[in-house]
Amino acid sequence: LADATLDAESNVTRVRFSWKKRGNKKHASWDNTVLGWIEIDGGRLTADVNSEARAKATKKKIEKILGKGVHYRASEIQSLEKMLADERTSGASTDFKESQELAEDPEVREMISEMMARHWDDWVEQPIPMLSNRTPMEAVKDPDGREKVEAIIIQAERDANSANSQTNPEVFRRLRDKLGLSAS
Repeated sequence: LADATLDAESNVTRVRFSWKKRGNKKHASWDNTVLGWIEIDGGRLTADVNSEARAKATKKKIEKILGKGVHYRASEIQSLEKMLADERTSGASTDFKESQELAEDPEVREMISEMMARHWDDWVEQPIPMLSNRTPMEAVKDPDGREKVEAIIIQAERDANSANSQTNPEVFRRLRDKLGLSAS
């Protein structure tokens, strides 16, 4: 509510917030999943989500919670290209500059480093499309799969050597040990 707009009687007239659920099926180390964004502006509620399935589930949940007091108006489907174009024209460069400044904060860098370490720790047990939906632990058992896993790790290490990366090189040593791969 700190970002909400209030009227003279301190009633909320406008607020926008992320709608989250606990946990994440795809990334076990994540605390939550952002399902979308909810905006309430006066008597209008708008939900932004990234899929038709989430749109249906969101509509159903809102109707259940608000009951007869809600009337569905319309859905708007936007292409990724249009959303990116809108973002470019709406001052995204300011947002980018702010995110760059935030990325320089030592506490933020440490949090990102920890998040990346958890990602790679979990990654070995995740089905990967590039590995024919096998996990890296499964794929390293045959020569072709092993080669693909090594290529993914080599690319990740190269990316981690970029100026803005927060991934500790020790993460890849542990990853290679866990997969039974020698360092290259």
